Amino acid sequence: MKTCSDRERFESGLARLHAGVAAWRQAPSPVLDLEWSNFLLAYQGENDVTLQRGYSRFLATLLDVAVPGLRQPVEASRDEHGRIRVGFVSSEFRISTVGQYFLRWITDLPCDRFHVSTFFTGSGTTS
Repeated sequence: MKTCSDRERFESGLARLHAGVAAWRQAPSPVLDLEWSNFLLAYQGENDVTLQRGYSRFLATLLDVAVPGLRQPVEASRDEHGRIRVGFVSSEFRISTVGQYFLRWITDLPCDRFHVSTFFTGSGTTS
């Protein structure tokens, strides 16, 4: 008996989500409470583009119904000094591989051109 790999389970689950998208569109609000992530695909060492696009397409479909206009472009906002306002939102703003890897995306922005805000969505505990 062949057992499914995590990747095969992900692919199968994604196919089931897409197959049931009509039903999900009738009641899309659970997408707003989603706490599941496809982050671990990256650790499998394979090309994830198709799977990532498939997952994001599914989420975008539900978000378009649950919160129309959310994915519309936002006009650039500037602070009182003319700096571009930019915000970073993550549950990974902590001491971790991800936190260390992306830290410079935030800290290396020129302060004279950007007003930077960060929003932590994590639990406050490290794992």
